[in-house]
Amino acid sequence: MDSPSEAKSVEHRGVPGVDPVVDPARLDALRKTHLLDGPPEIAFDRLTHLAQRILHAPVALISLVDDRRQFFKSAQGLPEPWASRRETPLSHSFCQHVVRSAGPLVIQDARIHPLVHQNLAIRDLGVIAYLGAPLATSAGQVLGAFCVIDGKPRHWGSDDLEVVREMATSTMTEVELRLDVERRQEVERLLALQLQRAEELNQALQAQSAELAAANSLLEALARTDGLTGLWNIRAMRTALEDRASFCLRQGLPMSLIMLDLDRFKLYNDTHGHPAGDEVLMAVSDTIREEIRSHDLAGRYGGEEFIIGLPGSDAPEALAVAERLREAIASRPWPIEPVTASLGIATFDRPIDIPALIRAADSALYHAKRSGRNCARFDPQTVLTLAIEPSPACP
Repeated sequence: MDSPSEAKSVEHRGVPGVDPVVDPARLDALRKTHLLDGPPEIAFDRLTHLAQRILHAPVALISLVDDRRQFFKSAQGLPEPWASRRETPLSHSFCQHVVRSAGPLVIQDARIHPLVHQNLAIRDLGVIAYLGAPLATSAGQVLGAFCVIDGKPRHWGSDDLEVVREMATSTMTEVELRLDVERRQEVERLLALQLQRAEELNQALQAQSAELAAANSLLEALARTDGLTGLWNIRAMRTALEDRASFCLRQGLPMSLIMLDLDRFKLYNDTHGHPAGDEVLMAVSDTIREEIRSHDLAGRYGGEEFIIGLPGSDAPEALAVAERLREAIASRPWPIEPVTASLGIATFDRPIDIPALIRAADSALYHAKRSGRNCARFDPQTVLTLAIEPSPACP
């Protein structure tokens, strides 16, 4: 295929006349991600490892560029001492040019490329061939680059660039999900995140080797599951809920939904750190899997919130499941401090409307939070409509 252009310049959305690398608005957006100087995380390492495998590149990086350095949130194949330091000064950065152009940078041989031929990364890190795509927020701020590197001259094809772009998109999907969780109380709703369909990437990479085909299968699984908990992500969960709702409607069965939210989880993360918080999320996911039936549905709705679909379950049955989940979480031997959850329950008879069911469960969850947390609640409208007894008082 034809080679992509060596560099693509597009209009930067920052302050006119200001170098995008030192643009205060961009630096503020970067700081708000809380990724700088953070520990390695499996959600990002999976992407760099996958890019390394697909493109057979010695090095794959997620590089965040501030006004004095580039910090590697994830790095595969980086030599020492840079692998341990997890950063370089801008004198060793190709990714700063991706930030400046807000577009991809394609370099076959850095030693003769006019933009980077004097960059110290050529001498100190052995960077010869480079392919990078911008890590851009939905507001247009470029935080850094997803890149792959080779130590010898290399022709990068259009398929190679498409892979790197897809990885950059997936990286920013993960970043903006975290930002959405932090803004939940301010914007009163989570921004819907979208993953590029693994099938689209699979079609673009059909000409690759058998190893690439195996990698595409992994991408398809990642598109349906949450990287941390292994539960379904919200996009796959909505599809599955619609399928179960159609079945229940045909069979004349009710359908219930539980929204589960960990109590004061932001404080837990702030106090004990995100790795400890991730351990809690994984343990809660295990508890959910243990307590629901094989044909029930469980997914991560966002941050510390989970969604459980109960096809065929009426209100009393859903309440029993919710109470069982609440008690199992509260009684688990947590190593640092007790963890509790609040749960909102919604039950619909025919017709079954999944968006309305989610809204009702979310309303019930807020009702549980206002009732003191560590309890399960139906939303007031459901209690009135179904004439059911309210769930027990919060502890």
